[in-house]
Amino acid sequence: MRVLLIEDDSATAQSIELMLKSENFNVYTTDLGEEGIDLG
Repeated sequence: MRVLLIEDDSATAQSIELMLKSENFNVYTTDLGEEGIDLG
């Protein structure tokens, strides 16, 4: 399953990304809302 994570705090994003990856999710992370729209 794929997850798009949009989070402007890099430490929070990294923690969430690691947790999701440990559960075998494919995680795409960005800190920009507009980039998230393009990725979605």
